[in-house]
Amino acid sequence: MSYAATPDRNRAIVGGTLITLFGLVLLAATGANDVRTFALGTVLSVGGALRLMAAFAKTDRSRWGQAADPDDPRWNGGSGLAQLAGRPCAECEGKITVDAEADSCNECGVPTHLKCRKRHRAREHRAAAAVHFPR
Repeated sequence: MSYAATPDRNRAIVGGTLITLFGLVLLAATGANDVRTFALGTVLSVGGALRLMAAFAKTDRSRWGQAADPDDPRWNGGSGLAQLAGRPCAECEGKITVDAEADSCNECGVPTHLKCRKRHRAREHRAAAAVHFPR
């Protein structure tokens, strides 16, 4: 799943880049000889950079509202382990923020918080939990 670039975003990126480059050219051409041109170049460079950051942030904000793509290779990394961060816990339905606070259920493979694992196993896998294997 890819996220479409909007014309407004593209215009903001191009505009921010041009403003930044023009400001940098003014800075390089004047050095510290002409204070007004130097100040204008500084303002244009900073303003263009802010415009670029705003354009990229707008794109990121629009992605937050969209569901995660299950085919995204980041969910199943090259290590062969499923990435748990960003997925909902099967028990409490809260978002797992880091992999260290979660684990996949051994029986069904769904992600759960470490603190929810015992409750999930008791609720979903009673028969498996009741069986005790001799040592």
